[in-house]
Amino acid sequence: IPDGVKKVGKQAAANCPSLKSISLPRSLKSIGEYSFGFRIIYPDIDDDEGEIQYIPRKGFVIKGYKDTAAQKYAKKFELKFKAIL
Repeated sequence: IPDGVKKVGKQAAANCPSLKSISLPRSLKSIGEYSFGFRIIYPDIDDDEGEIQYIPRKGFVIKGYKDTAAQKYAKKFELKFKAIL
């Protein structure tokens, strides 16, 4: 994500199996739920009882600056966070 971006919407890069990590800029102030590091499974159309499942991707890494939206997102969703120095 390039520097200057301030917001990423909900589920922006969900269901991207080739995405193993992402570097997030200091400018980012808001990250929508399940934007990075998740596989989303939708229930069958005929399944009235089914719920959407959000499954964290094993080994996914959020790279970002300490005390930013990147670190808060990683903590909230229990994803690995690697600080950019």
